[in-house]
Amino acid sequence: PVPKSNPPDSSSSTRRGFLSKTFIGASGALLSTLPSPSNAVFTPGGTLVDREVGINVGNAEASPSRAVDNTNVPFGQDYYFKFGTAAQWIEPGDTEYPKTMPFTLSQQRYDALKKYGDRVKKGLAAIDGLGPIIDSADFTSIADANANEYAMRPMGLMANSFMASENTGATNELYLAR
Repeated sequence: PVPKSNPPDSSSSTRRGFLSKTFIGASGALLSTLPSPSNAVFTPGGTLVDREVGINVGNAEASPSRAVDNTNVPFGQDYYFKFGTAAQWIEPGDTEYPKTMPFTLSQQRYDALKKYGDRVKKGLAAIDGLGPIIDSADFTSIADANANEYAMRPMGLMANSFMASENTGATNELYLAR
């Protein structure tokens, strides 16, 4: 008679046991790198981050009227949408940002100027006209901030056309410019 041998230990000596232990170990290592549920939050764009998210985080002077879900802005896909924090101000005359200007065809820039130029000029004139009205304290004649006469959306569309082509994609520079 042949002596009975003990069956192999399924947890260590078989291929199935080895793969099972490897998978469990790799899963544990992967899960340990994710943000802990206690401080993990989503940005408006859906990115899971392990830091504070908010309309004034990173820039206390940012507009407090921005909706947390980014619904009341001319361009929803902006810096706050991607990073969940307020963008830093770019100081006047600062040439450090952006490091390079995105390439767009000159014809695209001319087309954008032709398409939006008149509305942008009218919007700038409307904004310039606010000075005397504010000085006279006649605030009732000031249009709402979302009024079309300020041409905020055409200004943004023109700037976007100057900085992005169809092939640019969503870059950090473009998000900040918006």
